[in-house]
Amino acid sequence: MTIHTITGGLLGVNCYAVETEKGCVIFDPGVPMDQVLQKIGDISITAVLITHAHVDHVLFLEQYRQKGIPSYIHEKDNAALSTPFINLSSELGDEMVFPSADHLVREGDLLSLAGLDIEVMHTPGHTLGSVCYRIGDTLISGDTLFQHSYGRTDFPGGSLTDMTASLKRLKALPGNIRVYPGHGAPTSIAEEQWW
Repeated sequence: MTIHTITGGLLGVNCYAVETEKGCVIFDPGVPMDQVLQKIGDISITAVLITHAHVDHVLFLEQYRQKGIPSYIHEKDNAALSTPFINLSSELGDEMVFPSADHLVREGDLLSLAGLDIEVMHTPGHTLGSVCYRIGDTLISGDTLFQHSYGRTDFPGGSLTDMTASLKRLKALPGNIRVYPGHGAPTSIAEEQWW
């Protein structure tokens, strides 16, 4: 497994392309597809997984949909894709509506994509349907956990109480798990025992 980080789009979002011999899975399509293809070459993209529905993380989702690549999002964030107030596009002065994802995920789902076994962890707090995706000792954390910080809880659907519970849950994971956040540098569970 190889993890490619492509940073850009709105607010310096991290898009991850996780590559195996069987293909590639994209996490958070917040950068143009051509930037991703420059990193991965002609490897087949199997799916797009979304950690939450904020506009900076889904801005280029339609480019993947036009190629017939299926998308996945938590059931509690799917409606936010088509609601500018909740996906925060209205905050940036442009009310954007994105189509519903092809597949809705829930806590505990195990996705088998491109030779990867991906566990869905529902970690609300930043949004109602925020998730982390765990692939063995790798965690794609979206805007739930950053290096020495965590996602804002004052947006629509945010909750400090929920975020506290989600962070407590992540803290209990093995320390060797490498964390790839939605913004900023990677970290590990061992490094994030401050909360």
